[in-house]
Amino acid sequence: MGLAPIPASLCKHKATFKVYAPTSDVQKRYQEFGYQPLQEMENVHVQLHTTILKGLDNTEVQLKGTIFIDPTRTEGANYLPRMQRQSLLNGKPMRVMISAPGDIAVGDYEVLEIDALPDVPSDRIHHYEVLLV
Repeated sequence: MGLAPIPASLCKHKATFKVYAPTSDVQKRYQEFGYQPLQEMENVHVQLHTTILKGLDNTEVQLKGTIFIDPTRTEGANYLPRMQRQSLLNGKPMRVMISAPGDIAVGDYEVLEIDALPDVPSDRIHHYEVLLV
């Protein structure tokens, strides 16, 4: 038996992930470009905080928060790593808009990294941690 899911009482936020879409002449005729809302995920837990992360090359990044997403509570969570890769291949990191209960806007952030944390001893993902800058 693995870890218990993130408690539902903590998962009250909504996150709308946006993947960067490059502009081409053919595509311009059909839609707007830049960041396109791709996946809205409900029942996520958001912790806003300020933390300085130091990289291997001695650079510092100011982390603004973390989103915790449990795939058992949030539909589409397992697509996050693929969405981030696609956005980076298109030239820019993914972004996310966070809303509190009642659709109150919390903020718009850039996604720095998405970590998949395993549910030991099983081989499934327990939750994702999305680091925000």
